[in-house]
Amino acid sequence: MDNLANPTIPQTPQLSLPGASKLLGWAFSFYKQHFSLIIGISAIPFIFSVVQVLMGKSLPTGLIFILAIITFVVSFLSRLALFDAVAEEGQSVGGAYRKSLSMFFPFIWVSGLVTLATLGGFFLFIIPGVLLSIWLSLSLYVLFAENRRGTSALVASWHYVKGYWGAIFWRGLFLGIIILLVSLALAFLTSGP
Repeated sequence: MDNLANPTIPQTPQLSLPGASKLLGWAFSFYKQHFSLIIGISAIPFIFSVVQVLMGKSLPTGLIFILAIITFVVSFLSRLALFDAVAEEGQSVGGAYRKSLSMFFPFIWVSGLVTLATLGGFFLFIIPGVLLSIWLSLSLYVLFAENRRGTSALVASWHYVKGYWGAIFWRGLFLGIIILLVSLALAFLTSGP
């Protein structure tokens, strides 16, 4: 009877996240295993961009504008196809693009909700904005991996990040520093000091 008066809730052990360097190693391994798929998805907007650059000066202004819009849409769909390629194993280039078409409006909706929530946090103060941006950072991955849409994706992201906020923040900062260093190195190599 005493157990009913004061029930104990079993605590689930909190697992530790892999280190940032280990995650980077996994990412390189993923890219190596799926290289042809990633190149196939990325080649389509690249081709449209090259056509836009090469044909840009010889086409009338209206056609240049239409080509620019098509290139933008294809690039956006390419981003969604890459999300799908990461979330779903065994995907083909065509399958990833077909899925990106079906996820176009849910992606816009979830992105808009995340943006509004994060901006709302930043209007309150800087700290709530940073907290919300980390808590909701997995929303788009939840959309593709679990097909949760709208606020359900935001709630799932919040749930996944709960208890790991600092770890996710530092891993994101680590990735940002790596991207910055690579960008600086590429800028130095292509345009000099």
